[in-house]
Amino acid sequence: MMRRDLAGAAGRAAFVAICALTGLYGVFAYVPFTFTQVIQTRLFEPFSRFIDWHSAFAWAGLAALAFGERRHLRAVLPGAVALMTVAAAAAIACTVRPLARFQSGGPAALGAGAIGIVLIIWLAGVEAHAVWFRVKWAPRRPDTDDSGRLFAAAILAALFSWALFAVTTIVRGAAAPIREELLWSLLAHLVTFTGVFVAAAVATGLAGTGDGAARRECAIWWLALTTVVAALIDRVVFAGIAFGGVAAWAIAALFAAAITACWASMALASRAATPRPVESGADLFFAPGGRRSLRLTALRLIVLAVIAVALTTRAAVMDWNYLAQKLIAFAVWAAALSTMYATLPAIRRVGATSLLAVACLAPIGFGVVEARRDRATADRLAGVNPSFRLVRDAIVPAAGSHSELFAFLGKRTNIAREQEVDPVDVNFVDGLAASAGDKPHVFMFVVDSLRRDYVGAFNPAATFTPRIDAFAKESVAFTNAFTRYGATGLSEPSIWAGSMLVHKQYVTPFGPMNTLEKLLAAERYRQVVSMDSILKVILTPDPGRRELDAGIATKDYDGCRSLVELGQILRYGGEAARPLFAYTQPQNLHISSITREGATAPEGESYPGFYAPYASRLKRLDGCFGAFIDTLKEIGLYDHSIVVFTADHGDSLGEDGRFGHAYTIFPEILRIPLIVHVPRPLTEAFTPARDSLVFSTDIAPTMYALLGHAPTAAAFPLGRPLFAPKGAPIAARSGDELVASSYGTVYGLIQQAGQRLYIVDAVNFQDYVYDLRAGLIGRRDADPSDAERAKNQQTIRDQLDAVDRFYRFEPSSR
Repeated sequence: MMRRDLAGAAGRAAFVAICALTGLYGVFAYVPFTFTQVIQTRLFEPFSRFIDWHSAFAWAGLAALAFGERRHLRAVLPGAVALMTVAAAAAIACTVRPLARFQSGGPAALGAGAIGIVLIIWLAGVEAHAVWFRVKWAPRRPDTDDSGRLFAAAILAALFSWALFAVTTIVRGAAAPIREELLWSLLAHLVTFTGVFVAAAVATGLAGTGDGAARRECAIWWLALTTVVAALIDRVVFAGIAFGGVAAWAIAALFAAAITACWASMALASRAATPRPVESGADLFFAPGGRRSLRLTALRLIVLAVIAVALTTRAAVMDWNYLAQKLIAFAVWAAALSTMYATLPAIRRVGATSLLAVACLAPIGFGVVEARRDRATADRLAGVNPSFRLVRDAIVPAAGSHSELFAFLGKRTNIAREQEVDPVDVNFVDGLAASAGDKPHVFMFVVDSLRRDYVGAFNPAATFTPRIDAFAKESVAFTNAFTRYGATGLSEPSIWAGSMLVHKQYVTPFGPMNTLEKLLAAERYRQVVSMDSILKVILTPDPGRRELDAGIATKDYDGCRSLVELGQILRYGGEAARPLFAYTQPQNLHISSITREGATAPEGESYPGFYAPYASRLKRLDGCFGAFIDTLKEIGLYDHSIVVFTADHGDSLGEDGRFGHAYTIFPEILRIPLIVHVPRPLTEAFTPARDSLVFSTDIAPTMYALLGHAPTAAAFPLGRPLFAPKGAPIAARSGDELVASSYGTVYGLIQQAGQRLYIVDAVNFQDYVYDLRAGLIGRRDADPSDAERAKNQQTIRDQLDAVDRFYRFEPSSR
């Protein structure tokens, strides 16, 4: 019997897994960020394979469901029969219209995913109903409840969670001020976990007494846990992938209901197999298997600690807005609370007076923590301590005084793909036509995630880029360069457009806005381009364009391989009479590539003060770039070529515990290297804006200027040339310049000609100020005054309105 039960459980688990992955796909295909950066790029190949073969998996899931529910089907249990019928209809629908066809995203994809989650809830309900009446329920007397035991478990779980992540923080090398902040983290943990007890006491009071009290309390507990998990999914998971609004809350509620319903059905089945009655909601959800011995508890806590530390350390290197780390911290909270509760004996109930005191402690504690903590120090602690970050997220209001601003930004961020936005014809010059004379070849190398301070031309301590440094000495190194967008999603299109863009992925057709493509067509350039997942959307199909890295997934672009292939094309490609334009965006330094390859440096290589896995890969790329420059010189093209070496954005590599670039625009992400080599005749004709504030969106208008088409349009949000004709003044930027995240509701201003950065983060509900004169990547400055904050936020509003007017986009139509 036990084997048959385990086999049935395995069948049900397989069905649940397939439905859960289907629901996850629905969200990923609906959200613009995950659609372009996960689905289209096939970032997780196993997940992509699941989608490719989803029809087969749907039938496999149906078979697994039939096997897992065979007893209920034989008994003709109405719920099981109806579930089987709907699941069969879903499998047929997946065969007629495979899930891969929903890769255009939109509500259809989200709806398909929601059906998968509903099937999980349905299955859990069938299983719970089958055992509900076999469970023994203890009557509730007016003088007894479970509050004392739960209160003690909450306090012990708070202490364990705090201690585990505090030790991990210290081991990871936190500075002394952060250690001081750990004491306030302890108070925050105690206050947060006390909230579990208060909620339980409320549930007990609502359930009342008598024979049905335990049943009613279990139902209330299920609703409460579902609400908590839904809030976690919405504020942590969905906020981490830029999914918000009513649709996000609805899907979060479905996912939460599926999770808690599955746990409740398993807990009921476990309790139905024992003679011990259910005494309370906490008893069912936290101790379904009964009490545990102290020895077993100690072993469970040790194993929990080891696993949590290992997973947190691994997740820290590649994480989206601390998503994985916060989920790990929440799992530790739940496991610790369950373990403590299952270990403790019955404790005298907490009286009404004590309950009132604890209920008053929570807001007082929150106020003390918020008033005492230093924001900059707390942010540093939150960067290396995910448990404290999760506590702080629970304490910090979701919007607060910035709610109106966040709503304003939200309407202009991650515009849904189903919302039509017409392209605008963008031109730097009127009547663009081919210029007279020979054209230089153009080579653009946009290294994904390359930081400026890891290049020796900008930081002498970076001794591992000698070939790039040598190239910089022969060229113009722009010392004050920034990207307009953190992350590739909008940064790469903005380079081709030479302009900031409407925050949508993507306005199509993109051709009318693609100023660089227009220039290449007018000047009849041969094109050799690495057609990554974004360029396949924004470039106009051209049979004459040669694809570099053909057949290779974007995530696998290797700059060394690309440069070797490009060198062969130059040597043997023919058609030398026409100028050549080449573009590639190597992925060697992308944090996901480094993580997939093991995040290690070759044995024997050392990079003090730098992130070794990143620096070692840059060292290899540096050698390959130098070899390509040698090739250009050898075949006589170097002195007749424009060569641009830059990045679409930088990356966080451990600063205050941060890794990656998905939803942040900190200085290390916005600052980029920008080096431009031009032929000698152009050097003699133009003066570079070497030390002026410049952006990656200035590259396209620079090409216009160098090819003889002086831009007549250069007002915001358009870029402006990096070179001015000899004798002409260089139009330096001195005001506030808008920057943004490609994927999240995070905006900022580069101020004082590149000396200061203001950030407003509507994902984490904070704002920051950085002094960019301090060090190579800047230093966190004091929080802005209310007057400064209001002025900066109004400037962001004004510049976003200017972008909207330029592209004739009306956010109110959403």
